[in-house]
Amino acid sequence: MRVGVGAGLLAVALLAGGCAGTPVSLDSRPTDEDSARDLARTVAGRAHCAGFEDYRLDGTTWQFTCQIGASGERMFGIRITNSATAQARAARRLADRSTPYRAGRYFLVTEFLAPGRTSTPAHLTPFPGRLVTS
Repeated sequence: MRVGVGAGLLAVALLAGGCAGTPVSLDSRPTDEDSARDLARTVAGRAHCAGFEDYRLDGTTWQFTCQIGASGERMFGIRITNSATAQARAARRLADRSTPYRAGRYFLVTEFLAPGRTSTPAHLTPFPGRLVTS
């Protein structure tokens, strides 16, 4: 019986470990929702951004969120794209709104704000990628 319990615990541990995602290179081009999630988790992990959630947008763009702070007072969006065209289009929309963001080859990070709050580039400091302020 102990062998069965040990094997069961090992199986649960392996399954739980598999749910965490696989760290990937920041230059990885996502090909599907799972690889997009892996890239977003890598970006969030570099910033110690917790409370990870994902929202499917379409077959070429995926949106994820995470929070930083003891009570999650800052929420960030991680947009993953799989093409240079989709990336440029999303970056252009952010620039048009004068929204600061961090950019990687296939990801953009922005801060989600409550009405009346403003984002500063300093809030994006923990995230990887090139800082774009306008």
